[in-house]
Amino acid sequence: MNWMPLKSVRIQNYKAIQDSGTINFSPFTLLIGKNGSGKSSLIEALEALRGLGITTVDEVFLGPKAIEHVVNKFPKKHGRVSPVIGLARSSERLKINGVGRLYSNTVFDDYATSIDRETKGIEFTFATELASIENGNGLAITKESVRTHAKWNASRNEKSFIELVVGRDTKNTKTWKLPSSQSMLRYGLENYFSSWQVLALVPELMGLPAPRRTSQIGTQIDRDGSNIAAILSHIAATPEYASVFGSIVDTLGSILGYADRFDARQDQGAIRSRYIELDEGKFTVPGWMMSTGSLRIIGLLLALRCARRPTVVLIEEIENGLDPAALGLLIDEINFLTRSKKIQVIATTHSPHLLDQVALDQVLFVQRREGVPHFLKPSESAHVEGFRDHFSPGRLYTMGVLSEAARTLK
Repeated sequence: MNWMPLKSVRIQNYKAIQDSGTINFSPFTLLIGKNGSGKSSLIEALEALRGLGITTVDEVFLGPKAIEHVVNKFPKKHGRVSPVIGLARSSERLKINGVGRLYSNTVFDDYATSIDRETKGIEFTFATELASIENGNGLAITKESVRTHAKWNASRNEKSFIELVVGRDTKNTKTWKLPSSQSMLRYGLENYFSSWQVLALVPELMGLPAPRRTSQIGTQIDRDGSNIAAILSHIAATPEYASVFGSIVDTLGSILGYADRFDARQDQGAIRSRYIELDEGKFTVPGWMMSTGSLRIIGLLLALRCARRPTVVLIEEIENGLDPAALGLLIDEINFLTRSKKIQVIATTHSPHLLDQVALDQVLFVQRREGVPHFLKPSESAHVEGFRDHFSPGRLYTMGVLSEAARTLK
């Protein structure tokens, strides 16, 4: 599993999460737990991490997601007060660190051959720390680092100065200052994070006409899926993606049974909106008349099949609106792509039926203890040994065995 773009992560002080501990992912990780247990907090923390790698701090922590709202409020009485007036103490800061593998980058090309980078990838560690200023009236990046083996080590201090050491020779050091609104993760890792997909699909928006975008770059699906018509139009007109578009049409025909034609359309009015439609016999069905499950499977297939290098796909409530046959097809697709080392999927679910279609070591059980989320792998508990050979993961979940197994783990 050394190929995975995101091997592990540790999150501190984000929303419900006080300290996740080190979470080790699998190629396909399914998070399950009660409502409010902390599943979405993990996905949103990873989404914030991605945001730091591609845009400004202000854009990531904006409005309802401002730092004063997302920092964990659990009482913390340890740690020294920061020497910088008004800066939150260390124990109250948002921290994310982890281990990843990079397949597309130009900054590291001088330190690894292109063949190594494109086939084996470059393992790296990352860490970022953010603190609120004056009770949320400001935000500061207080510490960051990115390291690859012993060849490329960069770190950032509270004054936003970056120190880059190449190799083991400390004389080969570069120092410069970044704008306070920009994370160091954008330097060297922007290509890595920009390929991630974060999906919390909203079918009510996916089917509606959306104004045409004059610059449709790549195949990134919006978080809510509202741009799927634009992406379908883009891949249908791009030779590189022609086979992807054809495969999605074929798959929809197989799932729906009644779809004779499926396409993206653009009206000829002043706004030039784009929308999707399909033909059923003599009738044309526009996107806003399609079922929520049909719209969701389109968005999910686009995200999975348009990936061009190993990357991460984060999916909220993956099973929503899908019938058992469509869900089975989706899981087969994910298993094939993860075995082919093309994508890594981290998804939340409430479905025991979905758990029945994966191995127990792919399940991450989220459980609150004294109000704090814990992320645990039931497969690592001896409590399941007498059950796992006789019951599927979904049955173990409904029987309460996974919950009991999680309680035996630290």
